[in-house]
Amino acid sequence: MKLIENKIEKLEQKHDLLGIYEQIEIAGRTAYKSLDKIEYDENGRSKTAKAFVDKMIELCHGSPLEHGTVYLLISGKDNIIKNYYYNKYSTCNLLPYPDNDGSPVWAVTTNYRVMVENNALDDLRRICEPTEFHEKRTTFRLTCARVQADSFVRHRVFSFLMESTRYCNYSNGKFDNEITVVEPVGWDDFSAVQQNLFFGVWNYAEDNYMTLIKTGVKPEDARDVLPLQLKTELIITGTESQWEQFFKLRISDHAHPDAKYIAEQIKEQL
Repeated sequence: MKLIENKIEKLEQKHDLLGIYEQIEIAGRTAYKSLDKIEYDENGRSKTAKAFVDKMIELCHGSPLEHGTVYLLISGKDNIIKNYYYNKYSTCNLLPYPDNDGSPVWAVTTNYRVMVENNALDDLRRICEPTEFHEKRTTFRLTCARVQADSFVRHRVFSFLMESTRYCNYSNGKFDNEITVVEPVGWDDFSAVQQNLFFGVWNYAEDNYMTLIKTGVKPEDARDVLPLQLKTELIITGTESQWEQFFKLRISDHAHPDAKYIAEQIKEQL
């Protein structure tokens, strides 16, 4: 068994089309722990991202697509603006200056899933770098305890992907044949006796999980014995306003200490 600390990573997305594909691929492969399958060209850009995105669309697996943020500039003379203005997963802000012909211009923030499910991929010709008028979306990858991730996904306005205990087999070499547990923020405040009690339960869970796998039980069933403090990786993407609401709830005197620590780290990076 391995004991680690919480880790918070901001995942920067390049805003060209390939950058959108790359962000989707990273999110999706984090869930299935297949990041090692990404192939890069001489410029450090993914050669496998487009094929990965196409596969997600083919499988109707929309969750990874949500993490590809799309920024558009759309003229009001185009009828397509209504497709985003009335879409609850998109944000539209009116620019203070008109188009060359006097038409209003909208700064649209949306995601790739919205475009796929509304047959709007042709609108990608309007893709742009985010301007000061776009509401920004930001993605983080949290390495934290499963119990904390479960509490974060209650913020349903965000887009989420989590490491899959159904498809991850912690008894194989990719995971060093062991489970990983996240050290609580207040770990050093526990006595040696208390820490040993935690270790005893975690080791017992690991032993039973490995035994179940050896006897032919699938990971999707063997995971039932794993502890709440099991390490997971959570991809979470949200807009500026969504993050602000998250901080109000998670950085408070009523928040769990581990959740509060993670939220503070996210806010600092933002």
